[in-house]
Amino acid sequence: MTCERSASFRLGFATAVLLAFTCVTAVQTLAQTYTVLHNFTGGADGSNPQGGVTLQGTSNLFGGAGRTALYRVRQVGAGWTFTPIFEFNDTDGLFPSGRVTFGPDGALYGATGSGGLPECTDGAGCGVIYSMRPPSSFCRSISCPWTETILYQFDPLHRVDGVYPNGSLVFDSAGNLYGATGLGGMFGEGTVFELSPSQDGWTETILYNFGEQQSNGFVPLGHLIVDATASTIIGTTQIGGTGTGCFDGNCGVVFELTRNGSSWTDTILHNFNPATDGGEPSGGLISDAAGNLFGVTGEGGPNNGGTVYELSPSGEGYTFQVLYAFTGMAGFVGPVGILAMDSAGNLYGASGQGPSGHGFVFKLTPSGGRWTFTDLHDFTGADGNLPFDGPTLDASGNLYGTTYYGGTGSCSGGCGVIYQMTP
Repeated sequence: MTCERSASFRLGFATAVLLAFTCVTAVQTLAQTYTVLHNFTGGADGSNPQGGVTLQGTSNLFGGAGRTALYRVRQVGAGWTFTPIFEFNDTDGLFPSGRVTFGPDGALYGATGSGGLPECTDGAGCGVIYSMRPPSSFCRSISCPWTETILYQFDPLHRVDGVYPNGSLVFDSAGNLYGATGLGGMFGEGTVFELSPSQDGWTETILYNFGEQQSNGFVPLGHLIVDATASTIIGTTQIGGTGTGCFDGNCGVVFELTRNGSSWTDTILHNFNPATDGGEPSGGLISDAAGNLFGVTGEGGPNNGGTVYELSPSGEGYTFQVLYAFTGMAGFVGPVGILAMDSAGNLYGASGQGPSGHGFVFKLTPSGGRWTFTDLHDFTGADGNLPFDGPTLDASGNLYGTTYYGGTGSCSGGCGVIYQMTP
């Protein structure tokens, strides 16, 4: 068991920071059944998935891979069947970004990081927001393409718009969509946007432009947290803020946008400091029923390998606490993407480092103020290498996820895999 000494102090209005006396008990690898559900080939099935998978029901997984592919993996008896459901063609999107989201109408929603109107600097388009629906009638073919509707195409030449949407989208109770663009906007450093449905289509509203002040963060990440009244939005930026010493410069922030009439006020909940609490958060946040927020940083921290952290509501702000500090090397990928939480409060995630050098899947278990770390699986390369996102958890405790490299595909370094882990 290791315990790290820390101090509590106040950072302005937003955050009380607790960095010490957090005890972590290390545990050996827990036996799990690991299965590769699909080896990407680089063909029509895509390659090198950057986002994880989205679970629909108990036996359907959806995601995107590479430049053009959206897919479905469906459990049939004791096995799983992989089916491409859509192929982007550049004009209607390119490079599906983050995880897909099922809307209240049952359609599949997502973002592409490029494609659409050819008006970005690379000539490939600035990204689109889309919805997908399955065939309206029974399809007897092995491959039955879904139907795409483009909800919005980002267009900085038309007005000061965001470009390159990243991460997953989130709905509010009224059916509005929220997301982030990594660049663009009034100051060129990214936006948080809202898409509102109407009879004539969808209307985009830029809620906040990053970049006016370095301290407010740059490059916001998708997978935002939107409260029930759509009056508060919480997210992370990969860089910017006041912390220094990270691989890409400033180390990122956790921000909160609060609706104030027709405008939004930005409050920084936490500035990451690589020497103590990590830097460059690599994914969005999740929350529990009490409003506690959980996320990961890809580098920095006491052991230089990234961290898992928690922000807990406390008075007018939040208390920050490092739950676990990974051991690694500066500039290498630590924990990545989005965490998962089960009903007992256990956290599940993935990291790009680890004993094998190919990454691993882990679990953190809370008990008596301490967190127990368990290594669930070390990727070997042949069964996956370098996850870019955390796993998805089902009600039975099964984990599903992707790796960017590895597997049996013929891409350089492998084309990536979709995996399942059963307890």
